[in-house]
Amino acid sequence: MPPSPSTVAKPLEEGLVPLILRAVVLEILPGEPRQTSAAFLERERQIQVMLDRAQARGERVPTLDELLELVVAPLYFYALFTEPMPVADASRLVDRLLDLVEQRAAVWLVRRPGCMRGGCRTTSERL
Repeated sequence: MPPSPSTVAKPLEEGLVPLILRAVVLEILPGEPRQTSAAFLERERQIQVMLDRAQARGERVPTLDELLELVVAPLYFYALFTEPMPVADASRLVDRLLDLVEQRAAVWLVRRPGCMRGGCRTTSERL
């Protein structure tokens, strides 16, 4: 079972998280070369571990980039520039991501008709 949207969105409602995100943005100097922060790399690693676990359980999973672009980025954007996104709206983002994953799987099955007749057995073959 994938984590619920509230496990992602709820911490952003806590007072310190938006402040920390804003402090990170303030450290960015215009025109200066940027390097990926250690915090971002660690968060990517944590998310990839969750995705790998879900895939090992046989779940269809998005790519790391899809998750970052369609769910994490909007959550952080709202936390930085307005109020943190409500959990209900975060759920909508997750639903869109899961729809994308299912659409990709359906397209893949259409291209490989043998899978629809039980020809594909492993998770890696289905994804």
